[in-house]
Amino acid sequence: MKRALLLGGILLVICIISAGTVMLIKQKAIEEPAAVSSELVQKQDSLDKPTGNTMEITVDANEEVHETSGQSGESVEYSLESDQSVRILSTAIDDVENWNHPVKNVIKDSEYSFGELVRVELYDIDTYPVFYLNINDWDAFIHQLNKGDFFEFINEIANANGYWSYEIKDTGNRIDIKVTCDTNNRTVSDCAINGYLSFKEYMLSVVDNPFSEYLKDLPYDKVKKELLCSGDLDGDGKEEGILNFSGDLYLISDMDGKAYQNLGRLVDNYSVGHNYTGADIRSLDRTGKKYIVINIVHDAETASGYFIYDYDGSLPECIVINFPGATAYGRCELFDYDNDGTQDNVTYYEYTDVEQHTVIEYSDFLSDKVSRKLSYDNDKNSFFYPGTPEEVIKAYIEASCMVTEAGMERDYFLLDPKLKGIKLGFSVNTLTYREIDLTITKLDETEGEGVYEVTEESLEGDIVKSHFHLKQYSGQWKIAAIELP
Repeated sequence: MKRALLLGGILLVICIISAGTVMLIKQKAIEEPAAVSSELVQKQDSLDKPTGNTMEITVDANEEVHETSGQSGESVEYSLESDQSVRILSTAIDDVENWNHPVKNVIKDSEYSFGELVRVELYDIDTYPVFYLNINDWDAFIHQLNKGDFFEFINEIANANGYWSYEIKDTGNRIDIKVTCDTNNRTVSDCAINGYLSFKEYMLSVVDNPFSEYLKDLPYDKVKKELLCSGDLDGDGKEEGILNFSGDLYLISDMDGKAYQNLGRLVDNYSVGHNYTGADIRSLDRTGKKYIVINIVHDAETASGYFIYDYDGSLPECIVINFPGATAYGRCELFDYDNDGTQDNVTYYEYTDVEQHTVIEYSDFLSDKVSRKLSYDNDKNSFFYPGTPEEVIKAYIEASCMVTEAGMERDYFLLDPKLKGIKLGFSVNTLTYREIDLTITKLDETEGEGVYEVTEESLEGDIVKSHFHLKQYSGQWKIAAIELP
């Protein structure tokens, strides 16, 4: 009995001292002109007076701390042998809907958020929050980790929480993220994921563990022989390479000429079906910095393109996707198209039209500034004037549907300049590489003149008919009038 009273007295003194320390820290935080407004500081104080289920703390003679929920009556025991690492739960908030705090808004509204907040637990006199998130799409969450958006989210929560340390847990018990903050400097100083002290360590040891085990058991010479490509990617004097494992590509490093180390998976979340056709490690500009280039082809082999990955010592990151996925027709290539020393993302839009147009778009591989060039794949490698009325009508409609320089060709076919502003209303779009589905019927034709009906089935399944009147002028058929429905 005396022992229990003595222990209770000691804990009471500790709590009083701890409370005083917390008050001093909070007072200092309030005095700082933080980027977080005074309103946020006031809301942070609301952590000390939350609306939830209060937890009663008791100590028994066996020197164990018991926490008992006032709602459920369940208890959890902690040993006091390692009391420096044990946190004491003081408040649990299940009614998150009515809990008001900036962190809740961040989790709900941030573009980087990866889950729904369903519970909050407050430890150490309500100064250390644990946020429980319901992560519905685990694959999307892992992809978000790999992109680096995860760290943006971590910093947003830290800012909303006044740069107090905190923790995030998944309700499925798959992830536990401990975030340590520097309150004075208002920074995140450390982030441990499931006990791993670095994000890379977590991804390699947990997510890609099957490959790491596979790589460990493979003979060195066999790995070297199966590499898709190799080269000193990061300039450390060691050879890196790309290896295919069960359809996924991995970056590995030659450690000492005897074994390879897993540096991470080349995450591929591109939704259009494709296959890998090659890989390369090479420099793409005059800086000499090297990148990973993965060539791909559409499942139906109607389109080709590539991915570019960067590696900065952390994990491979996809920085460029150049692939005609919108239509699954066309080709994309990576080379120095304009001879300026930097390789370009080059996309070819090849049309099966009368003129055999090819629109070429290109830009430096890390630039959004796109240049465009028009070329012809016909026998003359240039524009030519069609010889029949049907070809003239078809070429005019095709040019009218193109937004590039080819669109200006439509005026070549007009006899009356007043027709330049007419809007045809055909449903042909600029991404149609195959021949457009039109039926052209001759209704009347005399010497040097003719009337033709153009029939098209609209996207809604309706039949649309237009009439074109053509006349010969200087040996060429020209459009003299258009009657639209």
